[in-house]
Amino acid sequence: MLKMIAIYLRIQSNIPIILMGETCRRKTLLIKFLAKIANVHLHFIDVHYGFGREDLRNIVTLCVNKWENEEKKSEKDREQWILLDDINTSPDIGWLNELVCNHTLDGMKIPEDIKIIATCNPYRQRKLSDEGQEQLFESDELGKYVYRVYPLCETMKEYVWSFGRLSDLDEQQYIVEMVNQVKDKLSSIFHEYFEKLKDEISKRITTAQKFLRIHLRDRAIVSLHDVLRCLKIFEWLMKQGFIDGSGFIPWSLNIAIGLCYYFRLNINERKQLSQELSTDVAFDKLLEQEVDKLCKSFLIPGGIALNQGLKENLFVLFISIITTTPIILVGKSGTSKTLSFHIIRDNLSHNKTEFERRLFQNGAHFAVKTIHLISFQCTRATKLQGIKEKWDQAMRHSENSQIKPVLLIDNIELAEHSKHFPLKILHQLLEDPKISFVGISNWPLDAAKMNRVIMHQIPPMTIEELKNTALEMMKHYQENLKLFGRQLKNEWLEGEIENIANVYDQVIKRSNEFEPMKKKNFFGARDFYSLIRYQLQSPSYNLSFEGFMRNFGGISREDLLRNLGDIFHKILGLSKEEVHQKISKFTLMDCVQRNLLDTRTDNSKLFEDNYIVSRHCMVISELEHSWQVLLENGILKYDDVFLFKSNFAHDRDSSISEYKHLNKIIDCMDTGKRVILYNLDSIYENLYDMLNQRYQRKPSGKNYL
Repeated sequence: MLKMIAIYLRIQSNIPIILMGETCRRKTLLIKFLAKIANVHLHFIDVHYGFGREDLRNIVTLCVNKWENEEKKSEKDREQWILLDDINTSPDIGWLNELVCNHTLDGMKIPEDIKIIATCNPYRQRKLSDEGQEQLFESDELGKYVYRVYPLCETMKEYVWSFGRLSDLDEQQYIVEMVNQVKDKLSSIFHEYFEKLKDEISKRITTAQKFLRIHLRDRAIVSLHDVLRCLKIFEWLMKQGFIDGSGFIPWSLNIAIGLCYYFRLNINERKQLSQELSTDVAFDKLLEQEVDKLCKSFLIPGGIALNQGLKENLFVLFISIITTTPIILVGKSGTSKTLSFHIIRDNLSHNKTEFERRLFQNGAHFAVKTIHLISFQCTRATKLQGIKEKWDQAMRHSENSQIKPVLLIDNIELAEHSKHFPLKILHQLLEDPKISFVGISNWPLDAAKMNRVIMHQIPPMTIEELKNTALEMMKHYQENLKLFGRQLKNEWLEGEIENIANVYDQVIKRSNEFEPMKKKNFFGARDFYSLIRYQLQSPSYNLSFEGFMRNFGGISREDLLRNLGDIFHKILGLSKEEVHQKISKFTLMDCVQRNLLDTRTDNSKLFEDNYIVSRHCMVISELEHSWQVLLENGILKYDDVFLFKSNFAHDRDSSISEYKHLNKIIDCMDTGKRVILYNLDSIYENLYDMLNQRYQRKPSGKNYL
């Protein structure tokens, strides 16, 4: 109350006021509330990167014209407030400085009855979640900060009002009151049990809230928004009403806390939180039981192992989608983010009734709707209008009570580096969404976005999970071979899988030491999957290292022999001489050529199961004309299609050449021609599904993207 009075007095005294505080601290809500009780017309301006001088002139002109037209009214009735929200997200911060601090625009005085108020987020560096992010953010100055904002002008700093944050005691009291409000929304049969357990509910949520604030990379990510989401999911689960008695309340609370708090942490932090929340039975064990129970209801495509990361993805996606709670999956490439969403889509789109039946059989009596998917692929050129258009498209389907529209934004982290700041629009869209929202990202976004969603931090696979994944792929491959009366070329593969998993584990751990190609995350899970696919169709690695060389080669010979050679020597039980001899059989040119020569056989049903041995090749060379070297060595042919980056001014400033290149690539895919892309960085992000070999199938049987 004192804070509101002080702010109101500054406004009435025409003292410039800039409220600085962490995201979701209700700065904007407070100003809107003040304007309402003061009976003042408020112009809310959502400042973003594209907000510039002309926009500001139009807004101020509108307010001045309105003020002049109301000349006959009293001074109080003519008063207007302009709220510039997130003022430091605009690069025109100097221009805004004149309006806020001098109360002028273009040197012209603005009537005193038009009050200018601004809010902003702090300007401080964030702790990067991944070593690879450091390299990415070298060319993105704003990406290094907790919020993507520009520093305030020196004059503005004189008028900054620190909005502060709730004390631990105040936050605890808020949580208690928010929990009390849930009771009236529940069925009366739970009121007695709820009264007995409400203190425990408040205590457990408060514990989780404090734990995250201590252990997350930036405490700004944690706010009362998390409590609201937790209680929203808790309330929804309670309304399902398929368990009677007091046991239903702890069950619902465990799932809600798991989604909103537990799954945001890494493995070690999860163990610590579980210890603080555990009662008679360990919290993590109870949650794992619910994850396993729900995942039994999903039809999983053949050859896919239901590892811990995939199970958690399915669990958090399903609950978030059916409760209309925004979620972002965060994990490195190859952690089944897109795969898990496709499984959800297939189970909830094609035969929803059958899925509900399986849910009931597994003790999960959830009523679900058929989902309608609207997807959007982000790039570094993504614009705000593109995301808004897709959101509006999904909103139009929300009027149909029989379906649940879902907006999927893939590679959302790329849009964070767009010069157009398109993700700023999510701040308002995710406040109270009417549609389900799913984001897929390789790393966490800035605090302003992450505070508005549930985040699932996907854990890396253990060696045991790597082994189980490979065994599941082998089992499914063998089933297909039996259809043709064939068997594995390598009868010892099952025993070799453990060694292959150990090799991959050591490659990942040691690649950060020697940084192949000066990249700390040069290798990833897809290299492991591709190696297994190769070994399924090849002799033992004791006879040939081709699989290892094609998936873990491509680095300097010194690193190859010293680092990878040492790993092979220790894990595979081969002498150093044997390892060097096997490695030397395959030059870089050999690996590229043999990869390009691999084709599928027409008489194999393995075609439809995505057991592709060959991969798209990325050739990195210091030579300016590396493609010419491949031609001279007979690896490429002159009738292949070559697409080059154009440096002509017209092509650089227009996207027409990019569309032409994309159309040519599509044509090559349809006709089976080989296509070589040279320095086409501007379109690679549009080809992620193709480059990941993530194909879908037409009714005719052909693959498509």
